[in-house]
Amino acid sequence: MKFYSLFFIFLSCLNLISQESKPVTNSNGLRFNKNDFFLESGLNFQYNKLNHEFGLGFGINKTIFQSRFSPEVFYVLKTNFKSQNKFNFQGLSSYHLNLFNVNRNDQEIHFFNELLVGFQLSYGEKYKVYIQPEAGIILESFHSDFYKKVENHLAFNYSAKIGFIYYVR
Repeated sequence: MKFYSLFFIFLSCLNLISQESKPVTNSNGLRFNKNDFFLESGLNFQYNKLNHEFGLGFGINKTIFQSRFSPEVFYVLKTNFKSQNKFNFQGLSSYHLNLFNVNRNDQEIHFFNELLVGFQLSYGEKYKVYIQPEAGIILESFHSDFYKKVENHLAFNYSAKIGFIYYVR
């Protein structure tokens, strides 16, 4: 099921890149949620009034300080609510998939699926700074050795991201 999600995101990204579009922007940011700090980088494609962002990231605490790689892929769908001078206010929904190996001696991978809604407030023209608070749900999935089956745990989640955006083309 995870492979199909990643495959769908990959095909959607290729579809967006192949079409003529408005300028493509790159966004880089630092996102905090209750699991870790994530360093994220994404490409934004704008079509009509929708902005699609595809990106990659990694958990800073888990990757650097715990020496266990924690990659992340994400997709963000944004729409403009209000633009005035250099200020821009967008509503958004996002999906984040994070992989993490909890135990170094075991090959068990935990999947963290986040589905969040929130807004983005940005300031600037060619170079923008932004803040992006979000709230939603997180689903943790892993194979339990004790129960000999896949365990799923659903919980409330929150996220806050600060970063900057600049035009690629």
